[in-house]
Amino acid sequence: MRGLAISSDGIPAVIDTDHIGPTGSAILSDELAFLDPITRQAGTPIPITDGVNPLSNVQAMAYGDANLDGVQDLYAIYDLGAGPVLGIIDPATGVFTAVGTDLGLGVNARVKAMAFAPGVLSVPNQQGLYIMADPDITDGNATLSLCEVDPVAGTAGAPVASLVDQAGNAVPIGSAFFDGGGYVAMAKRYREYAKKTGLFKTLAEKCKAIPAVDLLVGAVNVWCWDQDAAAWCRELQALGIGRILWSNALPPEQIKALNEMDVLTSRYDIYQDAMNPENFPRLRYVSMEWTSEAWKNGDLMIGADGEWVRGWDVETKDGKMIPCGTLCDRQAVAYAKRRIPLDLETNPYHCRFIDTTTASPWRECYEPKHPMTRSESRRFKMALLQYVSEGCGLVCGSETGHDAAVPFVHYFEGMLSLGPYRIPDAGRDMQRICEDVPEPVAKFQTGHAYRLPLWELVYHDCVVAQWYWGDYNNKLPKVWDRRDLWNALYGTPPMFMFDRKIWDANKDRFVKSYRTAATVARATGYSQMLSHEWLTADHSVQRTRFANGVVVTVNFGDTSFSLPDGTSLPSLDCRTEGLPDSDEKNR
Repeated sequence: MRGLAISSDGIPAVIDTDHIGPTGSAILSDELAFLDPITRQAGTPIPITDGVNPLSNVQAMAYGDANLDGVQDLYAIYDLGAGPVLGIIDPATGVFTAVGTDLGLGVNARVKAMAFAPGVLSVPNQQGLYIMADPDITDGNATLSLCEVDPVAGTAGAPVASLVDQAGNAVPIGSAFFDGGGYVAMAKRYREYAKKTGLFKTLAEKCKAIPAVDLLVGAVNVWCWDQDAAAWCRELQALGIGRILWSNALPPEQIKALNEMDVLTSRYDIYQDAMNPENFPRLRYVSMEWTSEAWKNGDLMIGADGEWVRGWDVETKDGKMIPCGTLCDRQAVAYAKRRIPLDLETNPYHCRFIDTTTASPWRECYEPKHPMTRSESRRFKMALLQYVSEGCGLVCGSETGHDAAVPFVHYFEGMLSLGPYRIPDAGRDMQRICEDVPEPVAKFQTGHAYRLPLWELVYHDCVVAQWYWGDYNNKLPKVWDRRDLWNALYGTPPMFMFDRKIWDANKDRFVKSYRTAATVARATGYSQMLSHEWLTADHSVQRTRFANGVVVTVNFGDTSFSLPDGTSLPSLDCRTEGLPDSDEKNR
Protein backbone atom coordinates (compact mmCIF):
# COMPACT_ATOMS: atom_id res chain seq x y z
CA MET A 1 0.00 0.00 0.00
CA ARG A 2 1.38 3.39 -0.98
CA GLY A 3 -1.51 5.86 -1.06
CA LEU A 4 -3.69 6.79 1.90
CA ALA A 5 -6.27 9.57 2.19
CA ILE A 6 -9.11 10.17 4.64
CA SER A 7 -12.26 12.00 3.62
CA SER A 8 -13.98 14.61 5.75
CA ASP A 9 -16.51 11.99 6.86
CA GLY A 10 -13.73 9.74 8.15
CA ILE A 11 -13.59 7.10 5.40
CA PRO A 12 -10.01 6.02 4.56
CA ALA A 13 -9.12 5.42 0.91
CA VAL A 14 -6.05 3.32 0.14
CA ILE A 15 -4.20 2.38 -3.04
CA ASP A 16 -2.59 -1.05 -3.26
CA THR A 17 0.51 -1.07 -5.48
CA ASP A 18 1.59 -4.72 -5.18
CA HIS A 19 -0.08 -5.58 -8.53
CA ILE A 20 -1.59 -8.77 -7.17
CA GLY A 21 -5.32 -9.09 -7.66
CA PRO A 22 -7.91 -10.43 -5.19
CA THR A 23 -7.54 -13.96 -6.60
CA GLY A 24 -3.75 -13.92 -6.28
CA SER A 25 -3.00 -13.42 -9.97
CA ALA A 26 -0.76 -10.67 -11.30
CA ILE A 27 -2.41 -7.47 -12.55
CA LEU A 28 -1.01 -4.37 -14.23
CA SER A 29 -2.84 -1.66 -12.31
CA ASP A 30 -2.92 -0.18 -8.84
CA GLU A 31 -6.14 -0.89 -6.94
CA LEU A 32 -8.30 1.55 -5.00
CA ALA A 33 -10.21 0.40 -1.92
CA PHE A 34 -12.12 2.04 0.91
CA LEU A 35 -11.73 0.90 4.51
CA ASP A 36 -14.49 0.42 7.04
CA PRO A 37 -13.27 2.58 9.96
CA ILE A 38 -14.80 0.19 12.47
CA THR A 39 -13.72 -3.22 11.18
CA ARG A 40 -10.64 -1.91 9.33
CA GLN A 41 -11.57 -4.23 6.47
CA ALA A 42 -11.15 -3.08 2.88
CA GLY A 43 -14.01 -3.12 0.45
CA THR A 44 -13.84 -4.59 -3.05
CA PRO A 45 -10.72 -3.28 -4.81
CA ILE A 46 -11.20 -1.21 -7.96
CA PRO A 47 -8.49 -1.20 -10.69
CA ILE A 48 -7.19 2.28 -11.49
CA THR A 49 -7.05 3.25 -15.15
CA ASP A 50 -6.96 6.35 -17.34
CA GLY A 51 -10.21 5.11 -18.86
CA VAL A 52 -8.44 2.64 -21.15
CA ASN A 53 -4.98 1.75 -19.86
CA PRO A 54 -4.05 0.50 -16.38
CA LEU A 55 -2.16 2.93 -14.13
CA SER A 56 0.45 1.88 -11.60
CA ASN A 57 2.77 3.30 -8.96
CA VAL A 58 0.73 6.16 -7.53
CA GLN A 59 2.98 8.88 -6.17
CA ALA A 60 0.62 10.68 -3.75
CA MET A 61 -3.07 10.96 -2.88
CA ALA A 62 -5.28 13.34 -0.87
CA TYR A 63 -8.88 14.48 -0.57
CA GLY A 64 -9.51 18.11 -1.46
CA ASP A 65 -12.21 20.65 -2.26
CA ALA A 66 -10.39 22.67 -4.91
CA ASN A 67 -13.33 24.93 -5.80
CA LEU A 68 -14.43 25.38 -2.17
CA ASP A 69 -17.94 24.26 -3.12
CA GLY A 70 -18.28 21.80 -0.24
CA VAL A 71 -17.65 18.71 -2.39
CA GLN A 72 -14.44 16.74 -1.84
CA ASP A 73 -12.72 14.86 -4.67
CA LEU A 74 -10.06 12.18 -4.40
CA TYR A 75 -6.92 13.65 -5.96
CA ALA A 76 -3.86 11.62 -6.91
CA ILE A 77 -0.61 12.01 -8.81
CA TYR A 78 0.55 9.56 -11.48
CA ASP A 79 3.32 9.68 -14.05
CA LEU A 80 1.65 9.31 -17.44
CA GLY A 81 4.97 9.25 -19.31
CA ALA A 82 6.13 12.87 -19.25
CA GLY A 83 6.40 13.42 -15.50
CA PRO A 84 3.95 13.68 -12.59
CA VAL A 85 0.35 14.59 -13.40
CA LEU A 86 -2.36 15.72 -10.97
CA GLY A 87 -5.76 14.13 -11.46
CA ILE A 88 -9.01 13.04 -9.85
CA ILE A 89 -9.96 9.41 -9.26
CA ASP A 90 -13.60 8.44 -9.69
CA PRO A 91 -14.33 6.42 -6.50
CA ALA A 92 -16.92 4.30 -8.32
CA THR A 93 -14.97 3.36 -11.44
CA GLY A 94 -11.33 3.96 -10.55
CA VAL A 95 -10.84 6.16 -13.61
CA PHE A 96 -8.09 8.77 -13.21
CA THR A 97 -8.90 12.02 -15.04
CA ALA A 98 -5.93 14.33 -15.47
CA VAL A 99 -6.17 17.97 -14.35
CA GLY A 100 -4.18 19.82 -16.99
CA THR A 101 -1.33 18.29 -18.96
CA ASP A 102 1.25 17.77 -16.21
CA LEU A 103 2.58 19.50 -13.12
CA GLY A 104 5.52 20.92 -15.06
CA LEU A 105 8.13 19.33 -12.81
CA GLY A 106 9.95 17.45 -15.55
CA VAL A 107 10.22 13.89 -16.77
CA ASN A 108 12.58 12.78 -13.98
CA ALA A 109 10.62 14.31 -11.11
CA ARG A 110 8.81 12.26 -8.51
CA VAL A 111 6.24 13.49 -5.98
CA LYS A 112 6.67 12.07 -2.49
CA ALA A 113 3.67 13.62 -0.71
CA MET A 114 0.75 15.98 -1.22
CA ALA A 115 -1.55 17.78 1.18
CA PHE A 116 -4.35 20.30 0.85
CA ALA A 117 -4.12 23.40 3.01
CA PRO A 118 -6.92 24.30 5.46
CA GLY A 119 -7.88 27.23 3.22
CA VAL A 120 -6.80 29.48 0.37
CA LEU A 121 -3.13 29.98 -0.55
CA SER A 122 -1.91 32.21 -3.38
CA VAL A 123 -4.71 31.36 -5.84
CA PRO A 124 -7.93 33.19 -4.85
CA ASN A 125 -11.11 31.20 -4.24
CA GLN A 126 -9.37 27.82 -4.36
CA GLN A 127 -8.23 25.43 -1.66
CA GLY A 128 -4.45 25.49 -1.50
CA LEU A 129 -2.39 22.42 -2.33
CA TYR A 130 1.25 21.62 -1.56
CA ILE A 131 3.45 18.82 -2.83
CA MET A 132 6.84 17.55 -1.73
CA ALA A 133 8.83 16.45 -4.79
CA ASP A 134 12.26 15.22 -5.81
CA PRO A 135 12.97 17.33 -8.93
CA ASP A 136 15.27 14.68 -10.40
CA ILE A 137 15.42 11.12 -9.10
CA THR A 138 18.42 10.37 -11.31
CA ASP A 139 20.84 12.98 -9.92
CA GLY A 140 21.70 11.17 -6.69
CA ASN A 141 20.40 14.12 -4.63
CA ALA A 142 17.52 13.19 -2.35
CA THR A 143 16.67 16.77 -1.38
CA LEU A 144 12.95 17.44 -1.67
CA SER A 145 11.35 20.66 -2.84
CA LEU A 146 8.11 22.13 -1.52
CA CYS A 147 5.86 23.47 -4.27
CA GLU A 148 2.43 25.04 -4.29
CA VAL A 149 0.06 23.53 -6.88
CA ASP A 150 -2.94 25.10 -8.56
CA PRO A 151 -5.42 22.21 -8.16
CA VAL A 152 -7.73 23.57 -10.86
CA ALA A 153 -5.07 24.14 -13.51
CA GLY A 154 -2.95 21.18 -12.42
CA THR A 155 0.34 23.10 -12.51
CA ALA A 156 3.04 23.50 -9.88
CA GLY A 157 4.73 26.75 -9.03
CA ALA A 158 8.41 27.26 -8.41
CA PRO A 159 9.81 25.56 -5.28
CA VAL A 160 9.16 27.52 -2.12
CA ALA A 161 12.60 28.51 -0.88
CA SER A 162 11.33 29.63 2.49
CA LEU A 163 7.78 29.06 3.67
CA VAL A 164 6.53 32.04 5.68
CA ASP A 165 3.32 33.05 7.43
CA GLN A 166 1.37 36.22 6.72
CA ALA A 167 3.65 38.23 9.01
CA GLY A 168 6.76 37.06 7.17
CA ASN A 169 7.90 34.62 9.86
CA ALA A 170 9.60 31.47 8.63
CA VAL A 171 7.52 28.27 9.02
CA PRO A 172 9.64 25.11 9.22
CA ILE A 173 8.34 21.90 7.65
CA GLY A 174 9.49 18.39 8.48
CA SER A 175 8.37 14.88 7.64
CA ALA A 176 8.76 11.41 9.09
CA PHE A 177 8.06 8.07 7.41
CA PHE A 178 7.04 4.80 9.05
CA ASP A 179 7.03 1.23 7.84
CA GLY A 180 5.00 -0.05 10.78
CA GLY A 181 3.70 0.62 14.26
CA GLY A 182 0.73 2.72 13.19
CA TYR A 183 -0.48 5.57 15.38
CA VAL A 184 1.53 4.36 18.39
CA ALA A 185 4.79 4.67 16.46
CA MET A 186 3.73 8.07 15.17
CA ALA A 187 2.98 9.28 18.70
CA LYS A 188 6.30 7.99 19.99
CA ARG A 189 8.12 9.72 17.13
CA TYR A 190 6.39 12.96 18.10
CA ARG A 191 7.39 12.38 21.73
CA GLU A 192 11.03 12.35 20.64
CA TYR A 193 10.44 15.50 18.61
CA ALA A 194 8.91 17.17 21.69
CA LYS A 195 12.00 16.31 23.71
CA LYS A 196 14.30 17.85 21.11
CA THR A 197 12.28 21.05 20.73
CA GLY A 198 11.80 21.92 24.41
CA LEU A 199 8.14 20.92 24.64
CA PHE A 200 8.79 18.01 26.99
CA LYS A 201 8.93 18.17 30.78
CA THR A 202 7.71 15.37 33.01
CA LEU A 203 5.53 15.65 36.09
CA ALA A 204 8.38 14.10 38.06
CA GLU A 205 10.63 17.01 37.03
CA LYS A 206 7.90 19.53 37.80
CA CYS A 207 7.27 17.96 41.21
CA LYS A 208 10.88 18.63 42.22
CA ALA A 209 10.28 22.35 41.73
CA ILE A 210 6.70 22.41 43.10
CA PRO A 211 6.10 19.54 45.58
CA ALA A 212 2.32 20.18 45.55
CA VAL A 213 2.29 18.59 42.07
CA ASP A 214 2.24 15.25 43.87
CA LEU A 215 -1.14 16.15 45.37
CA LEU A 216 -2.49 16.47 41.81
CA VAL A 217 -1.42 13.04 40.58
CA GLY A 218 -4.38 10.69 41.02
CA ALA A 219 -6.63 13.39 42.51
CA VAL A 220 -10.29 13.71 41.53
CA ASN A 221 -11.11 17.22 40.35
CA VAL A 222 -14.08 18.38 42.44
CA TRP A 223 -16.22 21.36 41.44
CA CYS A 224 -18.59 22.20 44.29
CA TRP A 225 -19.89 25.63 45.24
CA ASP A 226 -20.72 24.87 48.88
CA GLN A 227 -18.46 26.92 51.13
CA ASP A 228 -17.88 24.36 53.93
CA ALA A 229 -15.27 22.57 51.86
CA ALA A 230 -13.49 21.14 54.90
CA ALA A 231 -16.62 19.22 55.94
CA TRP A 232 -17.03 17.99 52.39
CA CYS A 233 -13.46 16.77 52.11
CA ARG A 234 -13.59 15.02 55.50
CA GLU A 235 -16.67 13.15 54.29
CA LEU A 236 -15.06 12.24 50.96
CA GLN A 237 -11.84 11.06 52.57
CA ALA A 238 -13.73 8.99 55.12
CA LEU A 239 -15.30 7.12 52.20
CA GLY A 240 -11.91 6.45 50.60
CA ILE A 241 -11.82 9.40 48.19
CA GLY A 242 -8.46 10.44 49.55
CA ARG A 243 -6.87 12.51 46.82
CA ILE A 244 -8.82 15.67 45.95
CA LEU A 245 -8.28 18.75 43.82
CA TRP A 246 -10.79 21.30 45.19
CA SER A 247 -11.24 23.74 42.32
CA ASN A 248 -13.60 26.38 43.66
CA ALA A 249 -12.47 29.51 45.50
CA LEU A 250 -12.72 29.52 49.30
CA PRO A 251 -12.22 31.86 52.26
CA PRO A 252 -8.76 31.74 53.91
CA GLU A 253 -9.72 29.56 56.87
CA GLN A 254 -11.20 26.92 54.57
CA ILE A 255 -8.13 26.95 52.32
CA LYS A 256 -5.85 26.42 55.33
CA ALA A 257 -8.02 23.56 56.61
CA LEU A 258 -7.88 21.80 53.24
CA ASN A 259 -4.13 22.32 52.96
CA GLU A 260 -3.71 20.54 56.30
CA MET A 261 -5.76 17.62 54.90
CA ASP A 262 -3.43 17.31 51.86
CA VAL A 263 -6.21 18.49 49.56
CA LEU A 264 -4.90 20.47 46.59
CA THR A 265 -6.55 23.90 46.94
CA SER A 266 -7.24 25.84 43.77
CA ARG A 267 -9.33 28.62 42.29
CA TYR A 268 -10.53 29.85 38.91
CA ASP A 269 -8.82 32.77 37.17
CA ILE A 270 -8.79 34.26 33.66
CA TYR A 271 -6.73 36.77 31.68
CA GLN A 272 -8.79 37.08 28.53
CA ASP A 273 -12.32 38.38 29.09
CA ALA A 274 -12.74 42.08 29.88
CA MET A 275 -16.30 43.33 30.22
CA ASN A 276 -16.87 47.05 29.73
CA PRO A 277 -17.67 48.40 33.23
CA GLU A 278 -20.38 50.59 31.70
CA ASN A 279 -22.36 47.38 31.14
CA PHE A 280 -22.15 46.12 34.73
CA PRO A 281 -25.58 47.48 35.81
CA ARG A 282 -27.24 45.56 32.96
CA LEU A 283 -25.72 42.16 33.75
CA ARG A 284 -27.05 39.20 35.72
CA TYR A 285 -23.61 38.80 37.30
CA VAL A 286 -20.24 40.54 37.38
CA SER A 287 -17.11 38.41 37.61
CA MET A 288 -14.23 39.59 39.77
CA GLU A 289 -11.89 37.59 37.52
CA TRP A 290 -12.57 39.76 34.46
CA THR A 291 -9.76 42.12 33.47
CA SER A 292 -12.25 44.92 32.94
CA GLU A 293 -9.74 47.67 33.74
CA ALA A 294 -8.31 46.91 30.28
CA TRP A 295 -11.01 49.23 28.89
CA LYS A 296 -9.68 52.32 30.64
CA ASN A 297 -6.05 51.21 30.35
CA GLY A 298 -6.20 50.79 26.57
CA ASP A 299 -5.15 47.15 26.81
CA LEU A 300 -7.89 45.54 24.71
CA MET A 301 -6.94 43.43 21.71
CA ILE A 302 -7.75 45.23 18.45
CA GLY A 303 -8.51 43.32 15.26
CA ALA A 304 -7.40 44.03 11.69
CA ASP A 305 -10.69 45.91 11.17
CA GLY A 306 -9.85 48.35 13.95
CA GLU A 307 -12.56 46.96 16.26
CA TRP A 308 -11.96 45.47 19.70
CA VAL A 309 -11.94 41.67 19.59
CA ARG A 310 -15.09 40.09 21.00
CA GLY A 311 -14.83 37.54 23.78
CA TRP A 312 -17.26 35.64 26.03
CA ASP A 313 -20.93 36.62 25.79
CA VAL A 314 -22.60 37.49 29.08
CA GLU A 315 -26.36 37.49 29.68
CA THR A 316 -28.11 40.69 30.68
CA LYS A 317 -31.01 40.99 33.11
CA ASP A 318 -33.44 41.20 30.19
CA GLY A 319 -32.10 38.04 28.53
CA LYS A 320 -29.87 39.62 25.90
CA MET A 321 -26.17 38.88 25.41
CA ILE A 322 -23.27 41.35 25.59
CA PRO A 323 -19.73 40.30 24.59
CA CYS A 324 -16.69 40.92 26.70
CA GLY A 325 -13.66 42.52 25.16
CA THR A 326 -10.44 40.53 24.96
CA LEU A 327 -7.29 41.47 26.85
CA CYS A 328 -4.25 41.59 24.58
CA ASP A 329 -1.97 38.64 25.39
CA ARG A 330 1.01 40.99 25.42
CA GLN A 331 -0.50 42.74 28.45
CA ALA A 332 -1.74 39.67 30.36
CA VAL A 333 1.33 38.91 32.47
CA ALA A 334 1.28 42.40 33.97
CA TYR A 335 -2.32 41.88 35.07
CA ALA A 336 -1.43 38.53 36.64
CA LYS A 337 1.50 40.07 38.49
CA ARG A 338 -0.81 42.66 40.01
CA ARG A 339 -3.49 40.15 40.96
CA ILE A 340 -1.98 36.81 42.02
CA PRO A 341 0.62 37.81 44.65
CA LEU A 342 -1.93 40.05 46.37
CA ASP A 343 -4.42 37.18 46.41
CA LEU A 344 -1.88 34.74 47.85
CA GLU A 345 -1.04 37.08 50.74
CA THR A 346 -4.33 36.13 52.42
CA ASN A 347 -5.45 33.06 50.45
CA PRO A 348 -2.77 30.34 50.59
CA TYR A 349 -3.80 28.35 47.52
CA HIS A 350 -1.44 25.74 46.15
CA CYS A 351 -2.96 25.71 42.65
CA ARG A 352 -4.60 28.02 40.11
CA PHE A 353 -6.70 27.27 37.03
CA ILE A 354 -6.20 29.76 34.19
CA ASP A 355 -9.21 29.65 31.89
CA THR A 356 -9.08 29.97 28.06
CA THR A 357 -5.31 30.46 27.69
CA THR A 358 -4.73 27.10 25.98
CA ALA A 359 -8.21 26.90 24.49
CA SER A 360 -8.37 30.17 22.55
CA PRO A 361 -6.30 30.64 19.37
CA TRP A 362 -3.11 32.59 18.88
CA ARG A 363 -4.31 36.04 17.84
CA GLU A 364 -3.02 39.22 16.23
CA CYS A 365 -3.39 42.65 17.80
CA TYR A 366 -3.37 45.84 15.73
CA GLU A 367 -3.33 48.32 18.60
CA PRO A 368 -0.24 50.52 17.93
CA LYS A 369 0.57 50.67 21.65
CA HIS A 370 0.86 46.87 21.95
CA PRO A 371 0.94 45.23 18.48
CA MET A 372 1.22 41.47 18.39
CA THR A 373 1.68 38.68 15.84
CA ARG A 374 0.24 35.23 16.35
CA SER A 375 3.71 33.89 17.15
CA GLU A 376 4.03 36.57 19.81
CA SER A 377 0.55 35.71 21.09
CA ARG A 378 1.72 32.17 21.71
CA ARG A 379 4.86 33.43 23.46
CA PHE A 380 2.92 35.78 25.74
CA LYS A 381 0.33 33.11 26.59
CA MET A 382 3.12 30.75 27.58
CA ALA A 383 4.78 33.53 29.60
CA LEU A 384 1.53 33.89 31.56
CA LEU A 385 1.39 30.20 32.41
CA GLN A 386 5.09 30.16 33.22
CA TYR A 387 4.60 33.06 35.63
CA VAL A 388 1.77 31.22 37.42
CA SER A 389 3.73 27.98 37.83
CA GLU A 390 7.37 29.02 38.08
CA GLY A 391 6.92 32.63 39.18
CA CYS A 392 4.27 31.95 41.82
CA GLY A 393 5.20 28.36 42.65
CA LEU A 394 1.66 27.11 41.97
CA VAL A 395 0.31 23.97 40.39
CA CYS A 396 -1.15 25.34 37.16
CA GLY A 397 -4.05 24.17 35.02
CA SER A 398 -5.60 25.57 31.87
CA GLU A 399 -8.51 24.88 29.54
CA THR A 400 -8.60 22.16 26.85
CA GLY A 401 -4.84 22.09 26.26
CA HIS A 402 -1.98 22.66 23.84
CA ASP A 403 1.46 21.10 23.83
CA ALA A 404 3.14 24.50 23.70
CA ALA A 405 2.16 24.76 27.36
CA VAL A 406 3.47 21.37 28.50
CA PRO A 407 6.62 22.79 30.13
CA PHE A 408 4.57 25.22 32.23
CA VAL A 409 1.30 23.51 33.23
CA HIS A 410 0.38 20.44 35.24
CA TYR A 411 -3.16 19.65 34.11
CA PHE A 412 -5.61 20.44 31.35
CA GLU A 413 -9.35 20.59 31.99
CA GLY A 414 -10.88 19.44 28.73
CA MET A 415 -8.08 17.44 27.09
CA LEU A 416 -10.22 14.30 27.45
CA SER A 417 -13.33 16.11 26.20
CA LEU A 418 -13.06 16.41 22.44
CA GLY A 419 -14.30 19.93 21.73
CA PRO A 420 -16.82 19.27 18.92
CA TYR A 421 -18.39 16.38 20.82
CA ARG A 422 -19.13 17.86 24.22
CA ILE A 423 -22.71 18.19 25.36
CA PRO A 424 -24.21 21.43 23.97
CA ASP A 425 -23.59 24.56 26.04
CA ALA A 426 -21.12 22.70 28.25
CA GLY A 427 -19.35 25.94 29.09
CA ARG A 428 -22.48 27.59 30.54
CA ASP A 429 -24.92 24.91 31.66
CA MET A 430 -22.39 23.10 33.83
CA GLN A 431 -24.32 21.98 36.89
CA ARG A 432 -27.43 20.50 35.27
CA ILE A 433 -27.41 16.69 35.14
CA CYS A 434 -28.67 15.49 31.75
CA GLU A 435 -30.44 12.20 31.11
CA ASP A 436 -30.41 12.24 27.30
CA VAL A 437 -27.05 11.52 25.70
CA PRO A 438 -26.51 13.47 22.46
CA GLU A 439 -25.52 11.24 19.56
CA PRO A 440 -22.08 12.87 19.02
CA VAL A 441 -21.25 12.36 22.71
CA ALA A 442 -22.26 8.72 22.56
CA LYS A 443 -20.45 8.07 19.28
CA PHE A 444 -17.25 10.03 19.55
CA GLN A 445 -16.81 11.27 23.13
CA THR A 446 -17.65 8.11 25.06
CA GLY A 447 -17.95 5.59 22.23
CA HIS A 448 -15.14 3.11 21.66
CA ALA A 449 -14.94 2.95 17.86
CA TYR A 450 -13.02 6.14 17.11
CA ARG A 451 -11.08 7.42 20.13
CA LEU A 452 -7.29 7.15 20.21
CA PRO A 453 -5.07 8.18 23.16
CA LEU A 454 -2.65 10.19 21.01
CA TRP A 455 -2.11 12.81 23.72
CA GLU A 456 -1.51 10.17 26.37
CA LEU A 457 0.95 8.25 24.20
CA VAL A 458 3.05 11.42 23.96
CA TYR A 459 2.47 13.36 27.18
CA HIS A 460 0.85 11.10 29.78
CA ASP A 461 3.72 11.51 32.23
CA CYS A 462 3.96 15.27 31.60
CA VAL A 463 0.46 16.70 32.06
CA VAL A 464 -2.68 15.30 33.73
CA ALA A 465 -5.56 15.17 31.25
CA GLN A 466 -9.09 15.71 32.57
CA TRP A 467 -12.64 16.05 31.31
CA TYR A 468 -14.13 19.50 30.66
CA TRP A 469 -15.95 21.15 33.56
CA GLY A 470 -19.31 20.92 31.78
CA ASP A 471 -18.55 17.40 30.56
CA TYR A 472 -17.52 15.63 33.78
CA ASN A 473 -17.98 12.00 34.83
CA ASN A 474 -21.42 12.33 36.41
CA LYS A 475 -22.82 14.86 33.90
CA LEU A 476 -24.58 12.16 31.86
CA PRO A 477 -25.45 9.23 34.15
CA LYS A 478 -26.11 6.87 31.23
CA VAL A 479 -22.46 7.08 30.14
CA TRP A 480 -20.91 7.52 33.59
CA ASP A 481 -19.53 3.95 33.53
CA ARG A 482 -17.95 4.56 30.16
CA ARG A 483 -16.23 7.75 31.30
CA ASP A 484 -14.79 5.92 34.32
CA LEU A 485 -13.45 3.22 32.01
CA TRP A 486 -11.83 5.77 29.70
CA ASN A 487 -10.15 7.29 32.75
CA ALA A 488 -8.87 3.88 33.84
CA LEU A 489 -7.68 2.96 30.35
CA TYR A 490 -5.82 6.24 29.93
CA GLY A 491 -4.56 6.48 33.51
CA THR A 492 -6.35 9.78 34.14
CA PRO A 493 -8.41 10.95 37.14
CA PRO A 494 -12.16 11.62 37.18
CA MET A 495 -13.96 14.93 37.56
CA PHE A 496 -17.05 15.38 39.74
CA MET A 497 -19.48 18.27 40.01
CA PHE A 498 -22.13 18.08 42.71
CA ASP A 499 -24.17 19.73 45.40
CA ARG A 500 -25.59 18.09 48.51
CA LYS A 501 -28.64 16.69 46.72
CA ILE A 502 -26.64 15.12 43.88
CA TRP A 503 -24.03 13.75 46.27
CA ASP A 504 -26.50 12.15 48.68
CA ALA A 505 -28.38 10.50 45.83
CA ASN A 506 -25.22 9.04 44.25
CA LYS A 507 -22.72 8.67 47.09
CA ASP A 508 -21.85 5.04 46.41
CA ARG A 509 -21.59 5.71 42.70
CA PHE A 510 -19.07 8.52 43.28
CA VAL A 511 -16.96 6.18 45.42
CA LYS A 512 -17.03 3.52 42.71
CA SER A 513 -16.02 6.07 40.10
CA TYR A 514 -13.06 7.19 42.18
CA ARG A 515 -11.88 3.64 42.82
CA THR A 516 -12.12 2.72 39.14
CA ALA A 517 -10.32 5.76 37.77
CA ALA A 518 -8.20 7.45 40.40
CA THR A 519 -6.43 4.29 41.53
CA VAL A 520 -4.95 3.76 38.08
CA ALA A 521 -4.30 7.49 37.65
CA ARG A 522 -2.24 7.56 40.85
CA ALA A 523 -0.34 4.39 39.97
CA THR A 524 0.55 5.53 36.44
CA GLY A 525 0.65 9.31 36.85
CA TYR A 526 4.44 9.55 36.59
CA SER A 527 4.77 6.81 33.95
CA GLN A 528 4.85 6.89 30.18
CA MET A 529 1.99 5.19 28.33
CA LEU A 530 3.94 2.71 26.23
CA SER A 531 1.19 1.31 24.03
CA HIS A 532 -2.48 1.14 23.19
CA GLU A 533 -4.14 -1.67 21.26
CA TRP A 534 -7.54 -2.99 20.24
CA LEU A 535 -8.17 -6.60 21.18
CA THR A 536 -11.33 -6.90 19.08
CA ALA A 537 -12.14 -5.84 15.52
CA ASP A 538 -14.91 -3.51 16.69
CA HIS A 539 -12.55 -1.80 19.19
CA SER A 540 -14.81 -2.71 22.11
CA VAL A 541 -11.96 -4.28 24.09
CA GLN A 542 -8.84 -2.13 24.48
CA ARG A 543 -5.57 -2.36 26.39
CA THR A 544 -2.91 0.10 27.51
CA ARG A 545 0.52 -0.56 28.97
CA PHE A 546 2.55 1.82 31.10
CA ALA A 547 6.27 2.05 31.73
CA ASN A 548 5.98 0.99 35.38
CA GLY A 549 4.39 -2.32 34.42
CA VAL A 550 0.72 -1.44 34.88
CA VAL A 551 -1.54 -2.97 32.24
CA VAL A 552 -5.20 -1.94 31.88
CA THR A 553 -7.74 -3.90 29.84
CA VAL A 554 -11.22 -2.45 29.35
CA ASN A 555 -14.34 -4.00 27.87
CA PHE A 556 -16.64 -1.32 26.44
CA GLY A 557 -18.78 -3.96 24.71
CA ASP A 558 -22.20 -5.37 25.47
CA THR A 559 -20.97 -8.93 26.14
CA SER A 560 -18.20 -10.47 28.20
CA PHE A 561 -14.76 -11.04 26.68
CA SER A 562 -12.54 -14.08 27.20
CA LEU A 563 -9.02 -13.12 28.21
CA PRO A 564 -5.96 -15.24 27.28
CA ASP A 565 -5.72 -16.66 30.82
CA GLY A 566 -9.20 -18.16 30.45
CA THR A 567 -10.98 -15.67 32.67
CA SER A 568 -13.83 -13.50 31.52
CA LEU A 569 -13.93 -9.70 31.47
CA PRO A 570 -17.57 -8.60 31.90
CA SER A 571 -19.25 -5.92 29.85
CA LEU A 572 -18.35 -2.36 30.96
CA ASP A 573 -15.62 -3.55 33.26
CA CYS A 574 -11.84 -3.33 33.45
CA ARG A 575 -8.91 -5.35 34.69
CA THR A 576 -5.79 -3.68 36.02
CA GLU A 577 -2.57 -5.65 36.44
CA GLY A 578 0.73 -4.62 37.95
CA LEU A 579 -0.57 -2.07 40.45
CA PRO A 580 2.15 -1.35 43.02
CA ASP A 581 1.52 -1.83 46.70
CA SER A 582 0.27 1.47 48.07
CA ASP A 583 -0.49 3.11 51.35
CA GLU A 584 -3.53 5.28 51.97
CA LYS A 585 -1.81 8.36 50.55
CA ASN A 586 -1.31 6.64 47.20
CA ARG A 587 -4.91 5.47 46.75
